[in-house]
Amino acid sequence: MREAWSLRASWTGYSTAQQLQGLEIDEADTFSWAIGVALPHRPLRPSVDDPFDGFSAWRQALDAKGRHWREDLPFTVDLPDTWQDAPALCRALEITRQHARADRTARPWLQLPLLLSAAKVSVIVAVELTSALP
Repeated sequence: MREAWSLRASWTGYSTAQQLQGLEIDEADTFSWAIGVALPHRPLRPSVDDPFDGFSAWRQALDAKGRHWREDLPFTVDLPDTWQDAPALCRALEITRQHARADRTARPWLQLPLLLSAAKVSVIVAVELTSALP
């Protein structure tokens, strides 16, 4: 049961990251793709770009143990001197902000759950955070 919920949560998170990047995709599109069932009366997605091509690698990264979160960042993080005194959620958001400025893809948003997990921030906080964003 836990694996099924985890998988569904990853579909939701992946959809949210794509939406934050400006991709016009609904959660239903992701679920439809993941289970291989076309939605009736829904046009097919354009084939120029596959919004789901990075899902498998991202899902594996979520499940991976032992890697430090900095290993996957494509830039050097510039952290203030008071870094360790800031709340974990603020630290994760600052890293995501810097990452989003360095990488204009959905990758920074997909890395956020990994940062939150590494910082021991509750998944509930992450869901509330993403649902509050425009």
